[in-house]
Amino acid sequence: MQAKMLATLFYQVCLIPIAVYEKGVCVFTENRNSASLIISGDDPLSELEADTSVLNVLQLLSSVWNEHFIFLNAGRDIWFMAGPFSIGAMDATLIKSTKKRLYPIKRSTELSKYLESLTVISEERGYYIGQLMKKLFAQEAFEKHAESNDDAMLLQARQKKNYSIHV
Repeated sequence: MQAKMLATLFYQVCLIPIAVYEKGVCVFTENRNSASLIISGDDPLSELEADTSVLNVLQLLSSVWNEHFIFLNAGRDIWFMAGPFSIGAMDATLIKSTKKRLYPIKRSTELSKYLESLTVISEERGYYIGQLMKKLFAQEAFEKHAESNDDAMLLQARQKKNYSIHV
């Protein structure tokens, strides 16, 4: 539950789609689409080369369609993947080669519109998006969020107790 709330917060702040995986299965997404979902209905993670064994290390992943994703294994069998987005605008050569690959695809018009609508970010913004992911989702951050939630609940309980004594 905490992972989903933090993923929603991440999306609201960064406006970058995000997915939450538990034990390798996508359990929550916030405003996500991808070329693989359009073409075959497959989860984008299945076509990317994420190293799921590495804990708390950001991985920048790219698809053949020039989509970029940031992957983080946060431990406790929970993974986060932000994206897709494009890093920098596509140049004419990349657009031309991408369009050549679209011709044999059934849903090429939909895919073309999707690729043109990808959020474009700078490398610098990508760096800071990754850093925010680590702060929100890495195992240590998760434990810290849980502790602060426990502290807040304890404080709330104490306040209610004090309030009921004075009434």
